[in-house]
Amino acid sequence: MEYKPPLKASVLAAILGVVFIVIAIFAHSLPEPPPLAFRVMAGVLGFAGVAACVWNFTVGRRLARNLKVLSGGLRLTDSKVILPHTMRITPGKLTLRKMTHRSGKHTRVRVEQYLDYTGETRETSEIDIASTKGDVGGIVGRVYPEWIVLPVFEVSEPEYKISGGSVVFCIVPKFSHEVMISRGSLRVSYDRDFAQLTMDTSRDTIHGKITYMKPPNGVSRSVRVELEAKYRIPKTRLGIIGGEGIGLRVKIGGRLVLRKTLAELKNSGTLEFNYQLPRVKEPRVIVGVHTQLEPKRIVKTLGLEPPVIFGSGWELVEARIKLVLDIPRHRDVIDEAKIIIKPIIELE
Repeated sequence: MEYKPPLKASVLAAILGVVFIVIAIFAHSLPEPPPLAFRVMAGVLGFAGVAACVWNFTVGRRLARNLKVLSGGLRLTDSKVILPHTMRITPGKLTLRKMTHRSGKHTRVRVEQYLDYTGETRETSEIDIASTKGDVGGIVGRVYPEWIVLPVFEVSEPEYKISGGSVVFCIVPKFSHEVMISRGSLRVSYDRDFAQLTMDTSRDTIHGKITYMKPPNGVSRSVRVELEAKYRIPKTRLGIIGGEGIGLRVKIGGRLVLRKTLAELKNSGTLEFNYQLPRVKEPRVIVGVHTQLEPKRIVKTLGLEPPVIFGSGWELVEARIKLVLDIPRHRDVIDEAKIIIKPIIELE
């Protein structure tokens, strides 16, 4: 991922530097000028602020170039990451969580990052993907929550040193899900409105066909197919995952509910659909500064679409496919089937 120097800190340092320089230059023209030591100190602080701004951008641009070269020099196989040359790296685990803090009418968003080391620093020219032990997973809603954990390797070479962050290789092994359905047909009806869903599965994909019959004076608004999966919330490095967003909500009792609409029909007819559960077909390496990584950017880099729960470490309580007939001013008519979802991390 592209590295961006911290703009706010640089601009603030430059502004403060200019202010102190102006004070140092024009303070002598005051009717009662301050002591010489004060003006000298203001000048020193001013030049230090401007120098810090210039240094930050210079180092940042150099690091951005180095990261681009490093990313282009990596080679991937099914089992290994081949580095451009022998490097000193330290294995670890990176945990990211996007937090939203509300105070009255004000909302503040920030991303918390924790890099925990899991081994000793060593020199190597390749990384065995199996050594990550498949410790990868995440939950990202369209709005929030956003939480992700990835195995990483911190780069300890001098040209990648920077204050306020570490250059890391985020390793994402191949992973997919296996899905099985208890029933292959669902039916719902209300008055003269009728809908049927037929479906089957192939490894990680649900194949379905909706048939919807709505007479001219029908009362239903639409028919839709929903996937609902309930997970027990894991206790993480950052505490308990919380929050609600579109397609994701937290229930009393510490369960996390993922709800996705897979298909919907608003008029009579048929509709075929295929829904593939989260999958990464090939191993991926994301290179970046760990303090600039965000869960939603990582998920999109992997080709996944929020809301999504993926990877290992999640205890699935139950999952269902629902056929929902939407009736205005009346309780929806629902038929459902249980499904089994099993995560598969491929390390070899």
